[in-house]
Parts: sequence; structure tokens; C-alpha cells
Amino acid sequence: MVQIINNVYPLPFYMKFFKISIMAKIIQDHEGCIGCGSCAMLCPKFWEMDYDKGKAVLKGGKKNEKGEYELEVKKIECNQDAADSCPVQVIKVI
Repeated sequence: MVQIINNVYPLPFYMKFFKISIMAKIIQDHEGCIGCGSCAMLCPKFWEMDYDKGKAVLKGGKKNEKGEYELEVKKIECNQDAADSCPVQVIKVI
């Protein structure tokens, strides 16, 4: 049935009809951050620099059991650009 609906109706209708929301998760390995600031420059809505610690901070991020910071968002927005620009690849968008 899902395949039939996807072929007949656009995805937003499908999501509203079944009350489905797709969430993305932004994950940062805070300890591995070198503080270059590219994420904060490209995506200031979600990232800021902590100049005292010399690291980027994921705004609203919560520490998980692995010690990484994560944030669930409805839209990825500029976070993929932040992840792609990170020279040490400590930002993941899943």
C-alpha cells in the first residue's frame, strides 16, 4: 500500500494522511572538535562557538550515553553543510 500511495500522491499528503513526521538527528563528537568554526559560520541557527573551550557547540544538543551531543530536528536545514565542511568529520546527520 505504501508503494501505491507514493506513486499516486505526493509525499507531503502521505505524511499528513498517516500523521507521520520524519525526524533527523544531528550528532556531534564534541571531544573531537578542533574549533575551526566552519559549522558555526555556515549554520549559525544550530551552531555556535564556545571560545573559552575552543570548540563548537550544538545549540540545544543533549549529551548521550556515548558522550556525544545530539539534537533531533524536523528539517536538516544547513546542518548537512556544517557536517560536510567539518575538517575532522565530528558532525553526523542521520
